Amino acid sequence: MASIIRWVPGWAWLLMVALAATAAGWLHLKAVTAERDAALADLRAARVENAALVATLEWRRQQVERKDAALANRSQALDAANDEIAAAREALARLEREDAETADWSRAAVPGPVAQWVRKLQADDRATDRDVGSAESPD
Repeated sequence: MASIIRWVPGWAWLLMVALAATAAGWLHLKAVTAERDAALADLRAARVENAALVATLEWRRQQVERKDAALANRSQALDAANDEIAAAREALARLEREDAETADWSRAAVPGPVAQWVRKLQADDRATDRDVGSAESPD
């Protein structure tokens, strides 16, 4: 073996080492390039997923804003309705105090069908949470 090493000139050994290093470098470059391509593909997929998530988040934000506005409108309507009811009750109480005929009328018994209709309205309102105005009138 020692004779073969001495028989091959030094420049040939250098050439073989350089070729081996070049082949190893080329193989390493292929592996690194494949890793880079895989990472770029993952990055593209992540960007697509991110865009979808951002769009979904924006849609949900819009839904929350829409529902928040609807709830604010409903709250204002309920407050206005409560104010109207309070004003009507106050006016009724004033009428009962100041007008003897109204006071007598308010103390009179409510007819049976009317009382049943009012109970039905209250039950329907509690059961289905619909407007009292949509209930049927008594026969």
